[in-house]
Amino acid sequence: MRRWFPSVSATLALLLAGCGTEMVFPVSGVAEVEPAVLDFGRVALGSTATRELKVHNRGRAPLQLKEIAIEGLGEDIEIVNRGTEQLGAGQSTVLAVRFSPQEEAILERQLGLELTDEERPEVAVPVTGIGVRPRVSLEPASLDFGRIELNVPEDRTVTLRNEFDMPVDVRLGRRGDVQYSYGSGDVVTVPPLGSLDVPVTFLPERTGRADAQVAVMPCPTCVEQVVPMTGVGIDQALVVNPPVIDFGFVPVDRGATRQFTVTNAGSKVLEVRSMQLASEAAGRGSDFRIEPKTAQLAEGEQIAVTIHFTPGSKGERTDTLHIESSSERMPTSAVAVRGVGGGPEIKVTVRDGTDCIDFGRVPFGSRPYRYITISNIGADPGAPDLQVTNIFPVPGASPLFGTDVELPINIPTGQAVDVAIWYEPNELSIGNVDEGMIAVTSNDGSQPEIRVCTSGTAGEPPPCDGLEITPGVVDFGSMDERRGAALSVKIRNVGSDACIIRDLNVAEGSDPVFWTTPIPSHTILGGTWFGWDVYFDPARANAGLGDWTGELEVFAINQGNTRYAVPLVAKSADGCLVPEPRFIDFGDDPAGCGTRSDAVTFTNVCSVPVTVTDISLGEPTSEDEFQITDAPATPFVVAPTEGFPVAVEWLSQNRGLNSVPLYVSEDSRDGPLMVPLRGELTEEGRVQDEFVQHAPNKTDILLVVDNSATMREEQGRLLTSVGTLVDEAAFRGIDYRIAVTTTGIRPPSDPTLPACPGGANGAEAGRFFPVDGSRPRIITGATPNGRQVLAENTQVGLCHQQEEGMQAMRLALTEPLRSGSNAGFLRDDANLSVIFISEEDDHSGFPVNEYVTFLNGLKGVGGARANAIVDVNNLCSQTSGVAHRYLQLVGATGGIPSSICAPNFAGTFSGIATQAFAPRDGFTLSQTPDGTGLEVLVNGVVSPQSAWTYDAGSNTIRFANPPAAGSRIRVNYTATCR
Repeated sequence: MRRWFPSVSATLALLLAGCGTEMVFPVSGVAEVEPAVLDFGRVALGSTATRELKVHNRGRAPLQLKEIAIEGLGEDIEIVNRGTEQLGAGQSTVLAVRFSPQEEAILERQLGLELTDEERPEVAVPVTGIGVRPRVSLEPASLDFGRIELNVPEDRTVTLRNEFDMPVDVRLGRRGDVQYSYGSGDVVTVPPLGSLDVPVTFLPERTGRADAQVAVMPCPTCVEQVVPMTGVGIDQALVVNPPVIDFGFVPVDRGATRQFTVTNAGSKVLEVRSMQLASEAAGRGSDFRIEPKTAQLAEGEQIAVTIHFTPGSKGERTDTLHIESSSERMPTSAVAVRGVGGGPEIKVTVRDGTDCIDFGRVPFGSRPYRYITISNIGADPGAPDLQVTNIFPVPGASPLFGTDVELPINIPTGQAVDVAIWYEPNELSIGNVDEGMIAVTSNDGSQPEIRVCTSGTAGEPPPCDGLEITPGVVDFGSMDERRGAALSVKIRNVGSDACIIRDLNVAEGSDPVFWTTPIPSHTILGGTWFGWDVYFDPARANAGLGDWTGELEVFAINQGNTRYAVPLVAKSADGCLVPEPRFIDFGDDPAGCGTRSDAVTFTNVCSVPVTVTDISLGEPTSEDEFQITDAPATPFVVAPTEGFPVAVEWLSQNRGLNSVPLYVSEDSRDGPLMVPLRGELTEEGRVQDEFVQHAPNKTDILLVVDNSATMREEQGRLLTSVGTLVDEAAFRGIDYRIAVTTTGIRPPSDPTLPACPGGANGAEAGRFFPVDGSRPRIITGATPNGRQVLAENTQVGLCHQQEEGMQAMRLALTEPLRSGSNAGFLRDDANLSVIFISEEDDHSGFPVNEYVTFLNGLKGVGGARANAIVDVNNLCSQTSGVAHRYLQLVGATGGIPSSICAPNFAGTFSGIATQAFAPRDGFTLSQTPDGTGLEVLVNGVVSPQSAWTYDAGSNTIRFANPPAAGSRIRVNYTATCR
C-alpha cells in the first residue's frame, strides 16, 4: 500500500464554461471529517482503546473513500472498522481505530484519508494518546486457608485495585497445587479507580500442607505479581485423644476415671453439640458413665471430658461414645470405650505402717533405704499380673529420693514385692527437712498412679574408725581360656561407730575382665561386716590368654573419704587338668545345722602325664570357714585320662557370705588351677515360740464386716443369723465380748454411693461400729437385748469400694485404738476369735504372713484364730472370686473357712463358736524341733522338764498342770535342719 501524507490544503475547482447566465455544478463529493483530532487519552499497556472517526459527504456528488493509512498499523494501531467506501450525497460512515500501546510513550501520529473530494483529496487527522503502565495492587498479600477438612471447600477473596482512571485488563493464573481454583475467567477487567474481587477456593482432597500462588499480570510486559496461598487438608476437625478410651483392668466394684480431650484441629470454629454413650441412647444399662460437655472451640482449643468405669462383675465391657459437632465432614464422631472388670489391683504401703516414708535424721554422705510394699490385692488368680511400670520422683518434688529397682515388676495375684527407696541428702539437707514424693505407676485401671510422700534430714556423722577388707588380694589363680569365676570379699567395720561407704566398684583402669555389682552407698554398723562377690569373666570382655590385673575400690565417707583398694589378679592359661565341678556353692543355711561336705574331681585330659605339685586353699574371707578334708599327698603324677578327688568342707562358723579359692598346681599350667568354694550363713537357727495361757470360758470376738456396695444380700443374711454367737456363748456360760468393725479404712471415693451409717461414713479404720455410739459398741452378757444390738451393729452400710479387712483388724487391736476408742474389748487372758465376712478378698497392703505374725505376737501361737465367711470355691456368682488371702490367714491360724454363698450363716457361727469357746490343752510349735535343746519358760522362768511333755505326733507341748490364765509361755528350740 502506498504511504502518503496530504498537503496542507487542496481544492477542487469546478469550472463551468459558458457566458452570461450559465450555472456551475460540482463533479465530486465534499468530505467533512470529525472529530478533528482522534485522541485516545491514557491507555494502559496490555489494554486497548478504540476511537471512532466519522466521514460525511456534504456534497451532491458521490464521495469515495479510497485509502486509509497511519504509521504503526498492525503493531500498536489497528483499523477495526473501515466504514463504507462509497458515500452518496449527504451520507456518512464511521471508521474505528484501536490503540494497543506496547510501551510507555506518547502517541503523536496522523491518520491519512485519500478521498475523491476534488477540493481535499487527502485529509490528515491527528492521532494522539499516551501509553501508560498500569498499576494494580493486590489485597491481601497472602492467603492462609488454615486447616480444612477433606472435601470441604473453603473460600477466600483476592481484591484487585486499579489506581488509575482507566480500565485495566488483568490476566490471572495459578501456580502450584491443583487443590486451589479461582472463580473468574483468565482475564478480568478492573474498572477505572475501582476494584474487583476474585474468589479463590481451596478444596483439599488429601491430608497435609498444600501451597500455590495466584499470579496477576496487569500487562504483558508488567512484572508479575503473586499472592501466596497455603492451606492444610485434615481428615477431621474434631480430634479425640486418646482415640480409644481403654480403662484396662479395673477391680470389680471399684471406680476408675479417665479424662480425654476433644480438640478442634481445624481453623473454623467447631461447635461440640452433644455427647452420649450408645448404651444410654439405646436405654441399656452400662458400667460406663460420661460427664458430657458442649462448647464452642476456636482453632487449637480443647476441652477435657471425664468418663467413669465401675464394673459390677468380672469380664470385658465395651461401649461407644458418640460426639455430635458442627464438623462438615464428620458431624458424628464415634469413640470406642472399653475396660475389663477384675484383674490386678495395686496396694502400696510403707513398711512401718505409716502414710509417708520418714527417713528421720541420717548421716550426711549416706544413702539409706526404706521400703515400700507393692501388693497385687486383686481377687482373680487367673487375671494378668500386676505390672509396675515405673517408680520415680514426682517432677517438682525433691530429687533426693529415688529407687534403683529394675522395671517393670510383675506381681502375681495375692503376692507382694518390697521395693527399696533411697534418700541421698546433700549439704543443704543438714539441719533442714527434705520433702519429696514418689510415684508408682501400674496397669491397675482404677489407680494408674499412686504417690507416696517422703521426708528426711541429715546431720554430720561421727567419724568412722576404719575398715578391714579380707582377703588382702583376690587371686583367681589360673583358669582355662575364657573360663571365669566368682570370689567374695568381706568388708568389716573395725570400730564402734557406723562407717558410710560409697561407690564400691571395680576401679577405673582395671582390666575389663573384672566386674562387680556396684554399691552406690551402704552403712556398715560398728562391729559388723558384709560380703560381696567379685567376678573374673574374660568371655564378657572377649579376652583370650593372658595375665590380668585390677582393683576393687570403696570409699569411707566419714573417714575423710578414705579409699580402700583390694588388688585383683587372674590368669587365663590352658593346662591338662579339668575340675568337675568347676564351682562349689554350699548354699545358705542357718547356724546350728553343722557342716556341709563336697568334693572336686580333677582329670588329666592330655595325652601325657601331669605332675601335681600342690593342693591348698588360698586366702579366705573368714578364717576357719572352709577346709580340705581329703586330698592326695603332693607331689604325684596323674596319667592321661586318670583323675583324683579333693574333698572339702564348709564349717559354717561365720555369719554372712564367705568364699575361698581351692588351688591345684600342675606342671602343664602357668599358675595354679582355681576352683571357688562358697557358702552363706544366714541366721542363727534358734526358734522362739511364744504363747499366752487364756482363762477358760473367756473369749473376745471381733467381726470385720464388708461395707462395700455389693454386700446388700449378705448383710441381710448376717442380720438374721449373727445372734447365734450370743446364743452359743450364753448356753456354754462363756464370758464374752463381741464387737464389730468394717473393712473400710479410708473415706469412700465414689460420691454416687449412699452414705454409710454409724458416724464415720464407712471409714471406721478399726474403730468399733457405730463410731457415734448410737448403740452399745461392745456386746457382753450384760448388754440389754444384746442379740438384737449385735445384729443391728452388723448393718454397716454399702458405701465403700476398698476392702481392707486384715488391716482394719490390726488397727482395731493395737494402739491407739486398743486403749482409746476401742478400750474395754481386748483382754490379755481371753481367747481371741476374728471373723471376716466379705464378698471380696482382702486388699490390705501387707503380706498375709505379717498378719499371722501379728496375731501370734498378740495372743501367742494358737491363741488367736481367724475365721472367714467368704467365697471359698469360686462357685458364687455374686462375689468377686475366691478370697485367697483370707483363706491363707484362716489356714495359718487354725480357723474355720465358710462359704458366703450359704443361704444362712447360723451353722457357720455355731461351728466358729464351738472352736472359739473350747478350752485349750496344748501349745503347738511353729516348726519341728531337732530333738536337742528344747527349753520351756513360763513367765520368764525355766519350767522343769517334769512339768511338761512334748507330743511329736501333734508337735505340741502339754503341761501336767496348765499355767495360770494370763501366763506367757515361751519355747526355745533348734529347728530341724533341711
